Amino acid sequence: MFIGPAGDYYFFKQEIYQHLKNRSGLEYDFIYFLPVKRAVRYFKEQLVDEFSQQATPEPPIYTFYDFILELYQHLPGAKKIVSSTMRLFLVEELLKKNAHRLKFFTSTSANRKGLVRKVDSLLTEFREYGYHPDELKQALEGEDDRRISDFAFLLEAYESLLGDQIIDEAGAIQSVVTRINDAFWEEHFSSVTTIYLNGYGLFTRPMFRFFERVRHLCHLKIKLDYVPENPQLFEHVQPALEELKKLQPVIVQKEKGGVLELSLFNTNRGGIAREKPKLEALIQATQNRAQEIAFIANYIKRIHHFYQIPLHKIGITFPTLEEYAPLIHEVFPRYGIPYNLSTGFQLSQSPLIRSFLLILEVPSLGYEVKKVEQLIASPFFRLSDGEGHIDITFLARELRLTYFHGNWQEDVQKRIDYLKDQQKHLYTDEELEKEQIEEQIELLENTTAVLSDILSTLHRLQKKQPVHEFRKCYLEVLQKFGFLDWYKYENQYTTPAEKEQEYRAFNRFIKLLDQFSWIVSNLHQDEPLDLKEFYQYLVLLVSQATYNVREWPRHGVQIMPRLEILAVEPEVLFFGGLQEGAFPRPYTRDIFFHDDEREEMGLVATEDLLAQDRFIFYQLLTSSANKTIFTYHCFEKEATRVPSNFLRVLAEEFQLRWRNVFPSERFLENSSQLLQQVAERITDQELPIPYHRFNLWLQLQKMFPGERLLMWVQKLNHLLEIQQKDGFGVYEGNLITEREIVEILTNRFQHRAFSITRLETYAACPIKFYFKYLLGLEEKEEIQAGLTALERGQLVHRTLFRFYRTLRDKKMEREPWKHEDLLFQIAHEEFERLPFQGIFFELEKERYFGTAHSVGLWKKFLWEEEQYITQTQFYPAYFELAFGRAGVKKEQDPASRQKPIVLEEDGRKVRIIGKIDRIDVNEMGQAILLDYKTGSYFSRVQEICEGTSLQLPIYAAVLQDLLPEQTLQPVLAAIYQLKDIENCTRIAILYDKESQLSLNSANSSASLPNNRVVDENGEPLTFQDILERSKHFIFQYVESIQHGIFRHTRFPEKTFCGEYCEFRRMCRKDVAKIKRLENQAG
Repeated sequence: MFIGPAGDYYFFKQEIYQHLKNRSGLEYDFIYFLPVKRAVRYFKEQLVDEFSQQATPEPPIYTFYDFILELYQHLPGAKKIVSSTMRLFLVEELLKKNAHRLKFFTSTSANRKGLVRKVDSLLTEFREYGYHPDELKQALEGEDDRRISDFAFLLEAYESLLGDQIIDEAGAIQSVVTRINDAFWEEHFSSVTTIYLNGYGLFTRPMFRFFERVRHLCHLKIKLDYVPENPQLFEHVQPALEELKKLQPVIVQKEKGGVLELSLFNTNRGGIAREKPKLEALIQATQNRAQEIAFIANYIKRIHHFYQIPLHKIGITFPTLEEYAPLIHEVFPRYGIPYNLSTGFQLSQSPLIRSFLLILEVPSLGYEVKKVEQLIASPFFRLSDGEGHIDITFLARELRLTYFHGNWQEDVQKRIDYLKDQQKHLYTDEELEKEQIEEQIELLENTTAVLSDILSTLHRLQKKQPVHEFRKCYLEVLQKFGFLDWYKYENQYTTPAEKEQEYRAFNRFIKLLDQFSWIVSNLHQDEPLDLKEFYQYLVLLVSQATYNVREWPRHGVQIMPRLEILAVEPEVLFFGGLQEGAFPRPYTRDIFFHDDEREEMGLVATEDLLAQDRFIFYQLLTSSANKTIFTYHCFEKEATRVPSNFLRVLAEEFQLRWRNVFPSERFLENSSQLLQQVAERITDQELPIPYHRFNLWLQLQKMFPGERLLMWVQKLNHLLEIQQKDGFGVYEGNLITEREIVEILTNRFQHRAFSITRLETYAACPIKFYFKYLLGLEEKEEIQAGLTALERGQLVHRTLFRFYRTLRDKKMEREPWKHEDLLFQIAHEEFERLPFQGIFFELEKERYFGTAHSVGLWKKFLWEEEQYITQTQFYPAYFELAFGRAGVKKEQDPASRQKPIVLEEDGRKVRIIGKIDRIDVNEMGQAILLDYKTGSYFSRVQEICEGTSLQLPIYAAVLQDLLPEQTLQPVLAAIYQLKDIENCTRIAILYDKESQLSLNSANSSASLPNNRVVDENGEPLTFQDILERSKHFIFQYVESIQHGIFRHTRFPEKTFCGEYCEFRRMCRKDVAKIKRLENQAG
């Protein structure tokens, strides 16, 4: 046994080289144990490189446990070894099934993932140390019986659960160690003369038992990093040394401890003054974790550039690598640094594997619409060739479906029949409407056919079946939907690197599925289980599994856990995250047994963590690195962090650089930040623009394609355009300078008929008009359980149109309140035509028809009609009076005209279309225009004056043109609110006070003229002024559309511009600039 300072990581390297040079055949005469798998791979590569001219079979280099487990596989009757993921699964099952028999654990213990992991860890430790249930009971006599009895029971139940087919790693290790004897060794390792081992700081009982059994069969050479003069530093190794001494080895100490070994953490030096030796190390403080990673990245670029150190010779480690991995993925690419990050990815986070699980989740949750949509939207899901366009959202929205269960196909057919009925009643010249309905029918039929096939395939998974049948069925379903062949097809959603990563996840999942099958088979044999049980088992396994991407050991910076980073022998080593509480690790005790009990049982005491971390810190300091850089961050969110006490100890013992000043912004710059600084100066109106930084960025970008450079130049132009103070630029919707665009818009809209609704959209926000009607963008509608606002409005319009049309045909329209039965009959017919059902649909009916204990909206409507008509003597006369193509003909007043109305002003003409919901007239030829509203919001006179509400004033302005045979004078434009019984009334919007009528509007702002509604000169506006003003707005808007003016709204602080705008997430309006320019305009 060699003891002494750490020295070379591969301590026996030269001796092994000599073995290989002297060997006569292909057989090896040694075995070499190294502490981590990375060291095994790295040293094997070194051997292959060193002896590249010789035939070199797989070298016998292992970690101790990998060697034992591989040896187990060659034993007669070897069982399948379960992974750590499977082991957790079994322990959780054990706690669930035996909750009623346990006394120390509660019935909810299995639901606490952290507790399950601790139980698994302790059971594994017991089995690794060779404990049997009876031995465990005897180990702590007189202690808490419930605790001991529960673990003894769990240990016994766990062994029983493993059965005859499977075994865990601890059990396999014990099986091998107990079988090793002279005959066994002669049979398997007759040529082995020497076993080497170094790099280990922690030894386990199976290792000592192994050494005990083979020490007389071959030479056993162990290197132990240990210097007796500093017991505090090597406290972690002391127990191993004492145990190894029992083997009566020859102890050789070739080297004495140096300054580092003698002084680090040594409290027994007697206070002797000495000069601090110099240590090639830097300690750097940073502000936060992100700045810490940025500092490391920039420092790497500098040492790589100035000292020509290969990137793969630079190593980085952290106390907890997983905490830093997301930031590394984010920051290192900004600096153009390739890296090899050795940390597993959560299998459950893979998009491909989430899709695999979604296959089971959809039927498990009863075919919820959102889950079905997610499945079909997966980039890995493939429909069969030849299947046309489908739209699950459209189908579900049309039928008000939240789950695809029951007789949903029958509901689809009802909807199709409803659409065909609508189509049948269209006039022959309504080709556009017929085509639109035909497209809806085709989409519904195609979606139903494809969806039925998908759901019937998924339904196969729902039957109770044994696990082997379930696995077969599951793979068949995955195959049908293209999931097993996903890698064969081009996928625009994944980059080559992402595809390679998903392929790794795919392989991991398939292996996990095989393990899942024989684990469940071992638990339940051929017992049929339902889908939810299979799904829960598989989700549990996937949630605990990880997968690794391909590593490139000679490409990029090596980022690894601290026990692995030493194996790659870096020339420069970064050790980050050195805050107190992170490293050394905080004291974490065994929640089941305190340290005295663990020591009595022969287990490692948890207090050894501090000693372990001292030893690891020492190993990192004595690594092959010529320079070591330690970093820590001082703030984490709102909390303050302090540097690790280990750094203070290091600074007390050695001369080194400790920079408490945070890295400067200049030091941390990368190419992206250079451009960002230019952009920020532009948007902050700080001139002159830092062109020197932009030029530096341009130089750095020479290695990239021209397209990327062009893109960023365009972005700068964009920012400069927006920054203009005197007006709106092309990037803010002002396309007036783009001649080709203006020509297209002029030709397109020169003879186009405009609907009032679209012009109101332009009036409120021109860029919204551009998004919605020119680009055709639309927000995905949510599936509503009840009627949508549009459907509710259409229902009210159709019902009242039929009601008044019937009354007018019978000359009874003057007293509608006397015909309640007719209104209810028509309303019921309209409800029955809708292909909806369910509780929400029934609630909609109660809103309109009432109940035995409450009045409905229709009855309240008739009361309102009786009161108003009796009082004013205005009678319903025209219903759904249309001009131009506004709705279907059968739902229009016979007096409607098919051609648009043409407005004229200063030689300009604009064609408009629309539909007036209702016109009431009196004997004097005066008219009231009514607009039905089933919602809460409606325009006021202020919006009309601003030009954002055009419907009622324009309808009043064109009334005479629409009905030239009649001499009608519009005197009132009103909203007829039909929301519910509390909101069922007429609300005056515009009233001509000069008409001398008493309509209870004299005191409102709607009564014109008045002192509150004035023009730009402060003069009161009359009713006719408002109509002419609205017509002028029409010409103004149409001209702006034709000239490509699609700027942001004039009213950025109104509610319709914020929470109610479907384009709010993509809008980039500058509110301050809009307000400033509006104020300047007067």
